[in-house]
Amino acid sequence: MIIAELDSYLPFLIFSYGLLAVAMFEHPSIQILLQKHSPFLVPKLKSQQILAWSCFFCGGLWILQDLWVFD
Repeated sequence: MIIAELDSYLPFLIFSYGLLAVAMFEHPSIQILLQKHSPFLVPKLKSQQILAWSCFFCGGLWILQDLWVFD
């Protein structure tokens, strides 16, 4: 795999992680299920919330930048 291929896949991977993680953190029914079934996991997941939002925004901006620059 060359660098150009990696540069085309990586923003989508980062954005996808951020999107899924943010959706998990913000959806109320998922939060209720987490509190009920595994309350010890909630603090670990909350520590990843900043990373998820960062990946969501940085990945999205990276995708938009690639579309804007190479279009």
